[in-house]
Amino acid sequence: MDKITQLKKIKGHKIFKDFAWQSNLDDFSEKNVIYGWNGSGKTTLSNIFRAMEKKQSITEGEVTITIGSSSISGSTFATSQLPKIRVFNRDFVEKSVFKVDNGQSITPEAIYVLGEDSAEKQQQLETAKTQLQNLNQQLVNHQTTKYNSELAADKIATDTAKTIKEFILLGNYNNYDKRKFKTAFETIYQNYTGYVLNEKSLAENISRMNARQGEMIQEIAFKPPELNQIALKATELLSTSITSQVIDSLQKDAELSVWVEQGLGLVKTRNTSTCFFCEQVLPPNRIPSLEAHYNDAYTSFKNRLTT
Repeated sequence: MDKITQLKKIKGHKIFKDFAWQSNLDDFSEKNVIYGWNGSGKTTLSNIFRAMEKKQSITEGEVTITIGSSSISGSTFATSQLPKIRVFNRDFVEKSVFKVDNGQSITPEAIYVLGEDSAEKQQQLETAKTQLQNLNQQLVNHQTTKYNSELAADKIATDTAKTIKEFILLGNYNNYDKRKFKTAFETIYQNYTGYVLNEKSLAENISRMNARQGEMIQEIAFKPPELNQIALKATELLSTSITSQVIDSLQKDAELSVWVEQGLGLVKTRNTSTCFFCEQVLPPNRIPSLEAHYNDAYTSFKNRLTT
């Protein structure tokens, strides 16, 4: 790539009104020194080179440079083939060198970050830290507001449930508390207008509560038992004698008698001759003997006693 040889023209740009490279000026060489009074245009010249480095077109006035034997307008810097240059001027320092101390002015002993990219990232980091700090504070504020709101809502639920309980004093409302109020509130709050009573309905409900009048119940018909007849039947049963072939062991042990009687019923119902307890064949005369003990008269008498 050819090198920059001349600043051919600078017209209407910054301090330059109408500058043209004169024939008595030598072209740029390997090393060049530009000097002059303050305000003579040195910074403007460095900014033109800076625009070339950043490939930023110059839109103010007319700027033309010569590269090799070609003239290139400053308005085409963004799209033209330009030599790679680096400019270290005041603009570079402001954008590439800054002090790291959380944004506070510091002494010369501070740490410096060099390089435009690094400086930009460091600035972004410092901005992000500030934003994070602000967001954390907002989070704390929101959490505090949420906590206070929950406390206030809980107190409203408690106070309202107490008012409802003391006002109604009926049925399930005797145990009315904030949990039941919250459940009811969650059910109706989106369409609560449908639950609002007009003045007439409100007055009727209050009157009905204050009256404390329950619903009428049907009269119960009850006929007391005839105790004389019961006494006569009991006397008759107590004087009844049942004749049966008594088995001594069953007569002396009521619990055993009940167990054997139930087993006899199962054996007869299932028509078997095997004992369900020991799985042995019953003796031939065992069933008739038990039937004689628990005869029909005996069974009927037990049923009458139960009745």
